[in-house]
Amino acid sequence: MEYRNIAAITIASLIALAANNATAQTGTNPVIPENLKAPTTQILSLEARAVGVQIYTCNARKDDPTRFEWVFKAPEADLFDTAGKKIGKHYAGPTWEANDGSKVVGELKTKADSPDANAIPWLLLSANQPRERAF
Repeated sequence: MEYRNIAAITIASLIALAANNATAQTGTNPVIPENLKAPTTQILSLEARAVGVQIYTCNARKDDPTRFEWVFKAPEADLFDTAGKKIGKHYAGPTWEANDGSKVVGELKTKADSPDANAIPWLLLSANQPRERAF
């Protein structure tokens, strides 16, 4: 069974991911936990807005197979530049793919709980498999 939680997802530093940086932004500049801050030698090179869904599956719990829980499966989102033009998509991997087919696949470095208790954790990712030029 899949559950699609429709949400607008804002990703502030999409391409900074390729430079070992990822930061979530929700309309105002949030306080970034120290373990998620990018090195000062890196700069933001692209700001994109993502609109899509978070996909969850209902699975039996590992510690008690008679009980069930929602488990995050993958994101599915379209990415837009600051002018509102679609520039790519975001999906499982986590992967960011530009309209020209170039991709960046992220690798988890660390994470922190979101200030919003109902939101998924914030992640710091590094580029694991850059393919061609993305964005």
